[in-house]
Amino acid sequence: MTACDTKAEPTGRGASSGGTDRAHTDVLFIGAHPDDEFQSLATLGRWKEKEGLGSAVVTITRGEGGGNAVGPQEGAALGMIRETEERRAVGILKIRDVYYLDKPDFWYTLNAPLVGKIWNRAPQWPTEARRSRGCCRA
Repeated sequence: MTACDTKAEPTGRGASSGGTDRAHTDVLFIGAHPDDEFQSLATLGRWKEKEGLGSAVVTITRGEGGGNAVGPQEGAALGMIRETEERRAVGILKIRDVYYLDKPDFWYTLNAPLVGKIWNRAPQWPTEARRSRGCCRA
């Protein structure tokens, strides 16, 4: 989560706080999945109420690769549910600017060859990471 450093007093005129400048927001939360912002909602709400700062949310995936403990939905259907839940949650704070980058969500950390196939390139492991993990040859 980052707040814009404008070297001036915050005006709270970002798009999410009712201003007219759609290209500006005071605080931009970036998360990988819908629901990653849940731990920051209290802070975003406080900043809005006390400082007048508007917020926007960028989510890299729609969460379609996650688990579902409450229903049978998976894949795209699960992604739509998770998007709706995220929009409702941030909507409580009147955050209207929610953007999705639509990168595919799957078990990235479990299968490096699959990551390479989905991203159309070989996994990029820094040499030191390979050595420290002891899992690959340098």
